[in-house]
Amino acid sequence: MIPGGRSRRGFSQLGITAVSLENVSMKNRPAPPSARGHVKSDLLLFAARMRAARAVLGWSQTELGRRAKVTQRAIYRLEKAAVRARHQTEIRINKAFEDAGVGFQELPNGGFEMSVPSQLVTMPLR
Repeated sequence: MIPGGRSRRGFSQLGITAVSLENVSMKNRPAPPSARGHVKSDLLLFAARMRAARAVLGWSQTELGRRAKVTQRAIYRLEKAAVRARHQTEIRINKAFEDAGVGFQELPNGGFEMSVPSQLVTMPLR
């Protein structure tokens, strides 16, 4: 049943026919295969950075979410690389880590280097 109480058959009675979308421009087309790999690696890199920094700091997903002002569910999905972070979310997460003293530097090979203050390394986990 279609909203409004009509069945699908009712549309043909109204003169509505199928429309071909062959020549219609679509803004949200899938990325070409070469770009998809780059996008996925960016997602995985950001996820790995989040997990590594949380591990060093001894933070739960909930704690990171609280400090970055995002939900625990958002942190979970970002760490699974299931979604791309919005620009503002990425800034908030990076700021939370920066405020805690953890820094990142991207490496030419596609990895990252994490800098951690010595007091964090020698600090016992909570």
